[in-house]
Amino acid sequence: MNTLVEFECMEGKTWNLRKMSELVVKQVQLKHELEEMTTLVSKRDAKIDLLKAQSAKAQTEGPGSAEVSELRKKNETLLAQNADQIP
Repeated sequence: MNTLVEFECMEGKTWNLRKMSELVVKQVQLKHELEEMTTLVSKRDAKIDLLKAQSAKAQTEGPGSAEVSELRKKNETLLAQNADQIP
């Protein structure tokens, strides 16, 4: 039993063989590109997960809103006290 490629070669239809070869090469290239993109997406997803974890940790361990408000008030007071010294 002959394959389609063998049959076409026997019939002298080499242009089909060339076209099929080109398509196979293109398919291999596209598979390789897809693998690279999949790897990049996977790395990016891991980075996003890490940043989300760091953000959650910072929100729970960082200063509370009351503490931030107090620091802002102190900053405003210091700025007001030193306003005359700023050119």
